[in-house]
Amino acid sequence: MVEQMLPPDPQEMFTAEELDEFLYMTSMIEEYEVEMFRLKVKQRIKTMGFQEIEENFLEIYGPKWRENL
Repeated sequence: MVEQMLPPDPQEMFTAEELDEFLYMTSMIEEYEVEMFRLKVKQRIKTMGFQEIEENFLEIYGPKWRENL
């Protein structure tokens, strides 16, 4: 019963060439998503003031964030 619920193994569905292409496209999509996230962060930081940036650093890294630079 449990075996029926498992998704098929990709290696059984695709040839080696198709699997390589699939893995390559997946990695390209992941790289694209990471770069888009970085761009959004850079754009957001440009709109923030020093006080807001400092508050975010305090929230993330704690009161001794300057010592960790």
